[in-house]
Parts: sequence; structure tokens; C-alpha cells
Amino acid sequence: MNGALPHVVHVISTIDPRAGGTTTQLVTLVRAQVQLGLNVTVVSTYAQGFDPTAAEEINNAGVRLELVGPGTQIAGWHPKISPVLRDVLATADVVHIHGLWEEIQHRAAVIAREMRCKYLFTLHGTLEPWAVQQSRMKKQIYMAVRMRKNLNTASALHYTDDTERELTRDWGLTATAIIQPYAIDLAAFEQMPSRGLFRRAFRQLADAPYVLFLGRLHPRKGLELLLEAFAGLPQTLKHVKLVIAGPSAQQGYEAELYAEAIKLKISDRVIFAGALEGNLRAAAYADAAVFALPSRSPGFGSTVIEALACGARVVVSSHVAVSRQIQTAGVGRVVGDDVNAWSAALADTLRESMENATPVDGTEDVTRRGRDWVMESFNAKACALSWATMYDQIIQGTLDANARLNITPAAV
Repeated sequence: MNGALPHVVHVISTIDPRAGGTTTQLVTLVRAQVQLGLNVTVVSTYAQGFDPTAAEEINNAGVRLELVGPGTQIAGWHPKISPVLRDVLATADVVHIHGLWEEIQHRAAVIAREMRCKYLFTLHGTLEPWAVQQSRMKKQIYMAVRMRKNLNTASALHYTDDTERELTRDWGLTATAIIQPYAIDLAAFEQMPSRGLFRRAFRQLADAPYVLFLGRLHPRKGLELLLEAFAGLPQTLKHVKLVIAGPSAQQGYEAELYAEAIKLKISDRVIFAGALEGNLRAAAYADAAVFALPSRSPGFGSTVIEALACGARVVVSSHVAVSRQIQTAGVGRVVGDDVNAWSAALADTLRESMENATPVDGTEDVTRRGRDWVMESFNAKACALSWATMYDQIIQGTLDANARLNITPAAV
């Protein structure tokens, strides 16, 4: 890197933990960047009923935080967005914008151009087909009127892997592409809790093996598919239970899932565990026979990375951005949208788990291989160093087309 480390301003529409992975990934990244020595500011809007937990984490990490709100329900507009951005960007070297569709992202791009400050976007899956189908007409109009210019005049667009980039090709965006995984906070999983902790918290599990889903309960997560696939397990695996853990993203959605479980005649084997934090979250992964992420829409898949860090065997949807990397590394099974294929993958992985077999190539324990792969590939400190290098190249105007920096922990 050339000269002093830059002042980086991250702009995002919410840091409410209930927003899911985007907030978690931002908190992890800015914490690691501060530890590396970068001068970091976060500017975010917020809504009524805002959960300040992540804001407190950001402040405690030594990051300057500017909160603007409460914003309107539509686009999160607030009259102080532009004044706050102008004040913060006056000393910025680079502006890192997260997401697309809210007022603050548009204003950040416009003001950055006015102030001749370099900026880039992390898309967070916002332009992938499933996401665009939600309010498609409004997003197409917004893209034409506002966002296309913002994106095409950005210094770079950040994708987590080639799959995410390929899914956005039809938009014809011309800015330089950066391929870089998210930083995942794996510190909580370096020392695992003792086995059985999760079972002691949920006595109804007894000694039964269980399949775990952990994440926000949302229709795009494919939970109906998981329920149907679980119901289709062979008779020899009917003692297995299914744990669905996480907060509901839509009012009444958990009740809909429970009604579906009743319809499938598996409600006595399905446990809704709610949101899990701390040791209990790690224990849920560690005690699980299989972790399943059946998402029907693209998304990075932070929870499957956490599961692998805990030594869990995983079955993941081919829609999940990290699935290609999982398949290449040979650390889990990747399945499409077919219910029968999901039942078969769950059954095979359950048998391997219960028999403590060595799947895939038989040369080593897949759970150890998965943990080692995650700890190396998603190291937050290495990711922060990679970003510092890319920021420097953006500021200097030397960023190569299709930037792909692979800085491993050994280089840190």
C-alpha cells in the first residue's frame, strides 16, 4: 500500500441486527479494519423500533458512527442524510456503499461524485434475479432513473464470487468487478462448547440426531422445501429431528411453517428454537448431525460458514453464493431445488454423521477439512488486509479489471 492508510466511509441503509447477514458482515469487516489501523466511519439510516445492538458493537470497536433517522418507510428518506454525508465525506478517501435501493445509497454516490471522492458498491445480492423479482417494476424504474449511473461511474462493484457476478451480467454494468469473500467473525467458534450443551437446553431432543437450519425465517430460505424433504426421509431415519432456529422475518411466518409441519405429519419431530446467541448458537452447530441451508434465492450463506467452522456436515442449496466454493473444496453436499434430491442428500449425510464415516474421498475427516478450509478462507484479518490493498488501488487509480485478491492468513 502507498502512504498512510485511508479514511474509509461505509454507507448502509440499516445496521439493525434483524436485517440479517448484511449487518453482521459489515460489523465484522469494520472491526477488522480498525484493528488493522484504518480510519473507519459508518453512516447508516435507521427506522422506528431500531435495535441498537450492532451500533453499540461498532462504537465499541472504535469506529465513528453517524446514525440518521428515523427514516420513512419508503426508501428510508430523512432530511439529514445529505448534510451528514457531506460532512463525513469531506475527509474521506474512499466511500464503500452497501446495497442499492434506499435513499442513502443514492445520495452517497451522488455526493461522492460531486466531491470527487472515489466510491464503490458491495451489492449484497441486490441485483440477482430472485431479489429483483421482489417489486420488479419499481426496481427497474429506480435503476433507469437513478442507480445505473451510480453503478457505472463507481470505481468498482464488489461481488462475493463468480456466481454472483454471473447472475448480474444481464444488467450490462461496466464498472470494474472485485471478487472478494465476505469477512466472517469466527472468533466465537475457535473454542467450541462441550458437546451436549444444546441438547441440555432443548430436552425434547433427548439423544436423537437432528438436522439444523439456523438463520432468519423467510420464504426465500426454502424452509418449505426443507420440511418436505425431511418428511421424505426413509423409515430408518424417522427418529431424526429437525431444529429450525432463528427469528421470523415476517409476522406469522413461523406459524405458517408449523402448520406445514402438521400437514406433513412431522410436527412431533420439528422444534422451533427461536433466535440463538453466544455459546448456544455454537453448540447448536456442534451437536447437529447435519446443517441444512436450502435457500431458493442467492445469498452468501454466512451460517453455512459458521456451521463448517463448528465441524458440522452441511447440505446447501446451489443458489447459495458460497456453494460453488464448498463443492470445489469437497466439504459438503450441494443440491438444487428437487425435493427428492434433498431427501437423498440429507439421508446420506445423516448416515455418514451417525456412522462417523469419511465421505467424499475417504482420505480424511470431512468435518476437520471443512473447519480448516473455513478458518483459512474467511479469516477476517486477511479480508481486512485485502480490502486495504484494494482501497489503495482505487484511490491511486491502479485497480486492475476483475480484481481478485487472495491474501491468506499466512500473509498477514
